[in-house]
Amino acid sequence: MRTLSDTASRTWSASWYSPRSRGGRAAIRVAGIADLESDTTLDAGRVDILRRASAELLGMDAAGDIEPWCGLRPMTPDSRPIIGWSPLDGLFINSGHGMLGWTLACGSARLAADMIERKRPGTESGAFALRRAA
Repeated sequence: MRTLSDTASRTWSASWYSPRSRGGRAAIRVAGIADLESDTTLDAGRVDILRRASAELLGMDAAGDIEPWCGLRPMTPDSRPIIGWSPLDGLFINSGHGMLGWTLACGSARLAADMIERKRPGTESGAFALRRAA
């Protein structure tokens, strides 16, 4: 039986391109579908769901140039990121946000900046300490 500590969030995303940016082509990233497992095998059915949703919701021709991708997101067993100094000299950790990366980005960055600059954080930092996840 797998525990939460050995799981990772998987994100499926697909990108469609039109003329301009990235080698002369503009890129649009369409992402969705997160699972709690460590398998990064692409599922064509899920990519098709994103393709069809993009066509329907965004009015895009999503049948052409598509680059499916999926990967793991680091997360902690209690879903709170680790933010603070590591036992290694000069290494600061701001990781483990899982699927809440965008949601927690600004607050995590503020806490990290305060801690790195040795300022008194506006948030209690103990809840994000490395030692709690050990």
